[in-house]
Amino acid sequence: MTTTPSIRDEFASSFDDWIAGATVSKRSVVIYGKAGLYATYQQLERDLAIATAVESPGESMGGSEASRIRKDLQAVYDEWMESKSTWVVRAVSDADWDAVRAGDESEDLAPLVEPEKMEKPVEPVLPEKPTEAQKKSHTVAVRKYAKALAAYEAKVPAYREEIAAYLDELNLRLIRRVVVSVTIGSGATRTADGDVPVVTIAQLRALRAQIGEKQFTGLLNAAQQATSEEPVIPAPFSPSTSEDDPT
Repeated sequence: MTTTPSIRDEFASSFDDWIAGATVSKRSVVIYGKAGLYATYQQLERDLAIATAVESPGESMGGSEASRIRKDLQAVYDEWMESKSTWVVRAVSDADWDAVRAGDESEDLAPLVEPEKMEKPVEPVLPEKPTEAQKKSHTVAVRKYAKALAAYEAKVPAYREEIAAYLDELNLRLIRRVVVSVTIGSGATRTADGDVPVVTIAQLRALRAQIGEKQFTGLLNAAQQATSEEPVIPAPFSPSTSEDDPT
């Protein structure tokens, strides 16, 4: 006798398949290795505007100054695109935060400890209608407070540097962990393999030194967006859909 599967069983099977096919949120970031080419491109655009303005109507297109500049623009653009890389980063989990703080022996990354928070001295307050004894105690307390405040303020610059260094290292380790893949202009791709990252901390530092903070910060921002924002994929434009739409 054949048993007909119940609706509940069918849902359970389909739901398990749905869960198995689910993926963590990801974002794609484009980084250009030769961002400095933009200045060259801007200058060529200005040169082209001048050359076009003074060009004679009958001047040969192939041999004109404007034509040569257009070729230079194309060459710069091609070089710019060759320096393109596409980075895929994923959302950050609680386990990731624990891992980046724990360190990694493969790169000699020691456990990362947040600097102990500095406590600012609290200014003593004299109560209303104080007694003579309270006034004397307050005077002594104010002197101690002044010394403690001076000592606190003297340590603030070093503390800020310590915090900045901590956050910088934390962000680098986080990016290292959440980068899923990198594809460079040639088409070569490297993908993370388990706990083996795509890039090392040393490579990330070198990259940041080359391309600057603006592009580099895009990786961290993308990871944060993947973590906190729901992805929305719009329906692709379809000519047939557009033609059928009465609006």
